[in-house]
This record gives sequence, C-alpha cells and structure tokens, in this order.
Amino acid sequence: MLNKKRLINITDLVVELNGKNLFEELLTDEIMTMKLFSLIKEHFKAIDSDTLNVWLKNILAEFVRIKELHGLASESDELYLSVKSILAAELRDIAYKDILEFSEKTYNAELYQKFFDHNPFVTTKNDYNTIAILYTIILMEILVTLKTTPYKVNINLDIYFTYQPPQLFKRISSQQSFFIYQPYLYTNGVYNYCELNIHSINPDILIEIDNYSNILKELYLLGIDNGTIYGDIDNIAKSVLNSSGKLFKA
Repeated sequence: MLNKKRLINITDLVVELNGKNLFEELLTDEIMTMKLFSLIKEHFKAIDSDTLNVWLKNILAEFVRIKELHGLASESDELYLSVKSILAAELRDIAYKDILEFSEKTYNAELYQKFFDHNPFVTTKNDYNTIAILYTIILMEILVTLKTTPYKVNINLDIYFTYQPPQLFKRISSQQSFFIYQPYLYTNGVYNYCELNIHSINPDILIEIDNYSNILKELYLLGIDNGTIYGDIDNIAKSVLNSSGKLFKA
C-alpha cells in the first residue's frame, strides 16, 4: 500500500510511449523529458515543503549510492562531489544553488536551459519549482549512470508513476484499478550479458495475510467474489463452485 501523495499519474505519457519504456526514452527524447518534468512539477505543487526536501535529499543520496556502488564515482565528477558534500553537511534545506551550478556544468546544456525557460521564476529558495527541476535532473543523471554501468542496480525513488487503463470492458470497470508503472533500463553487462535495472517498489504499509480463507468468506457474505469482480462466464462459474453454500461440487 502506497501513500497517494507519492503517486504521479502518467497515463497520457504511457499512451504516447506506445509500448516503449519510459526510462529508455528519457535518455534520448528531450520532449518526453520535459513532459515528465511538467507532471513532476505539477504534482510537487500540492506537496508540503518538508516532504519535498526529504524526497530531494533521498534522491541525492540515491545518486551518490549508485555512483559509489561499483566504483563509478570519480574525483573529477564535480556534481557527485558537490552532492556528497551537501549531504555530509546534514543541512535541513538542500543548498539548491550549488547543485544547480554544478548541474549546469555537467548536464545537457540545451535541455538544462529548457527547464528554466519553462520556469522563468525559479529561485534558489525552497520552492516546488526548483525542487522539481533538481529532482528531474538528478533522476536523469542516475539513468545516465545506470546506462553506462555493467552491473545491476535497482532504483529507489520516493515517487511512483501510475497509469489508469481505459475502461474498455466490464471487468476493468468493475475493478476500477490503476497500475504502478515500473520503468526499467537494460544495460550491457559483463560478458555482454544484459542487466535489468528496475524502479523498486517499497510500500508504505505491508499487510501480511494469514487468514486468507476467512477473508474470502466474509467478502462472499458481502456479495464480493470472482463473479462480481471479473464478470466473465468462467469466473462466475468458479464463484458458484467455490461459494460457501457449496451449491455444486466440482
């Protein structure tokens, strides 16, 4: 179970991707990067500043972790050194200006400028615009790092991307579900063996069920079973066969 404030709806992007992978596209498609950035910025607008600061610190720490995990860090990597120094200072608020300055030196200059053209009032203060820019830039830096390493490194973020499937038939309408979009990156590993890096899902609440049968019986008493959820002939038949009344025996 995930806290709703950590979920960013990217349904329109998923449709536009048309089966392509988000992380892979972000590495080559600047338009897609800007669209994702716009969604992140809009979502961050409704999140309190303390939470945003925690999220930013966490992704900066993730950037350092991935850089150091397999000796990928370099003493000539100014962005890495800057981020590590800021985290070591244990500041309550991240020093945005320093990271922005080093990002400008190392990041794609044209795309970097687009972030600011999109946000002409960005400051070095604790505002969601600046944090959204930094968050997106560091995310991109993580992806670039992962793409060039031959080792498997899963990505840990505080935000998760979701998409809502179109309600094309009754089963989807009955479930009213959405999906966690778990983007990934394939990298060329050792001996040309490809490694799969994924966006890890770490729930806020984990429920362990040890009375599964009793829960199913209680749901049945409320009129909820395979037949009411899925609605197709097979599941209606299964719900009848498995009902507590045992009207039929398999």
